[in-house]
Amino acid sequence: MSLKTRDKHFRLPKISLLDFKSLEMDRVLTGLFARIHHRGEDSRLFKRDTTIATFLDHFLANPKRFKDFDKYPAITRGWLETHLLDLVNRGKPGKEAVAAPRPLHGFTYRFRNPKHCRDYGAAQHLYETLWHARNDLGKRAIARLRGFFFEGIEPPRSRAVSTTYVVCLDCGEEFPYDWQEMKMVATARNKQRAVA
Repeated sequence: MSLKTRDKHFRLPKISLLDFKSLEMDRVLTGLFARIHHRGEDSRLFKRDTTIATFLDHFLANPKRFKDFDKYPAITRGWLETHLLDLVNRGKPGKEAVAAPRPLHGFTYRFRNPKHCRDYGAAQHLYETLWHARNDLGKRAIARLRGFFFEGIEPPRSRAVSTTYVVCLDCGEEFPYDWQEMKMVATARNKQRAVA
């Protein structure tokens, strides 16, 4: 539903900062997934425009993963357009473009086209609202969302560029290393393992 002229009179920049926008919840969720995974920060992934053909080629090129999709490319394309992808200018030849895959998994934000997947700050607002909720209820909600949409995926950790780690090749655990002392740094976690 578009705004009528009489509804736009509420936008008075010198009096109020209200600017009514129509939001697509799929795009807001796609932005929210990036913030959940990156602990409040937005993702800085910028890819070239992905098109319907990009996704179609991927499905058709992997017949072991997507059984019999290559036998019915027209049906696969129709399914992509109607069910899997969020499109802008749907049905307008030459203007139709992919905004992002529908938010079915936490990493859908990695395949978005930033130009077409704008949420006008709604994902940040939603994340901040949850983060600052009383009694840490929002933080617990964010943790549960992270557990649901990113189950089994290690969250990104920020590190100083000059930090060195020793990585165990068996379990993948990282241990801080001090170049001055030429040994691994003792942490509370390492001490607990040594005792056990």
